Amino acid sequence: MSVPRIVQIVFVVFLILTILLKWGFVLNLIAAVGAIGATIWERQSSK
Repeated sequence: MSVPRIVQIVFVVFLILTILLKWGFVLNLIAAVGAIGATIWERQSSK
C-alpha cells in the first residue's frame, strides 16, 4: 500500500505546524502584537 506523495507532504507540514504552534505560539503572538502596535504607532505619528 503506497501513500500518495501529496498526503505525505500535507502530513509533514501539519506535523511541523503543530510543533511550531506549541513552541512558538507565544513568540508569534508577541511578534504579531508588536507588528500591529508598530503599524498603529506609525499611523498615529504620521498624522
